[in-house]
Amino acid sequence: MWRLVEGGAAIECIDLYERSQKRHTAGVRIGAAEAPRYFEALQRERTIRAHDARTDPRTSEFREGYLDPLGIKSMLDAPVFLRGKMVGVVCHEHTGQGSALEIARGAPRGSFADFVAVVLETAAWYEAEGALRVERTRWRRRSRSAPAIYGTARRTCAR
Repeated sequence: MWRLVEGGAAIECIDLYERSQKRHTAGVRIGAAEAPRYFEALQRERTIRAHDARTDPRTSEFREGYLDPLGIKSMLDAPVFLRGKMVGVVCHEHTGQGSALEIARGAPRGSFADFVAVVLETAAWYEAEGALRVERTRWRRRSRSAPAIYGTARRTCAR
């Protein structure tokens, strides 16, 4: 799972699960300047299916710095959109024999990215609800003390 950072100038890996190693890592960044065709494809296409990621024009730009070091042969990437703006990318990457495309044969295109968007939207809703709850509490405290302050000011002005 990658998130869009720096105002869309890069994507940053927030979770990479390597099944062969049974481990999670994060932190790799890929800049739009390093892979402009890939970033353009994310805006245009529902999914990027790259059977050979090293030669596919959309993904070959990060062959040396990302694909080859990790041994990635094929990719199936789907951009995640939230309120009409791309916020991240869900990537299925495959090493060894076979293809990442085999992962998605039975799944509708982009459905996992849609699921991630729903999760992000729900998280944002809960965050906004929590902030609203805090503000309501502050407002209630202020409104309870307002009559006392108002009454004190009235008595002072009347003298």
